Amino acid sequence: MTTREEIKAKIDALSDASFEEVVKVIERQAYVEQQMAALTAFAEDWTPEEQAAWDEGTKRRPWRTTPAEDAS
Repeated sequence: MTTREEIKAKIDALSDASFEEVVKVIERQAYVEQQMAALTAFAEDWTPEEQAAWDEGTKRRPWRTTPAEDAS
């Protein structure tokens, strides 16, 4: 596994353009982590009725990534 010091040295050796790309990746990852934490906190408070309504409402959406449980 690469150590933090090795990563820091590699980052210091990057060109300005490459450094900006690394910054974008890090910022995007931080944003994703924030959004996932908010979604998790929101979903933890759902009642079974709210979860059922969500599942029913998203069952036929094109962006659903998993098949509906009752799909034949």
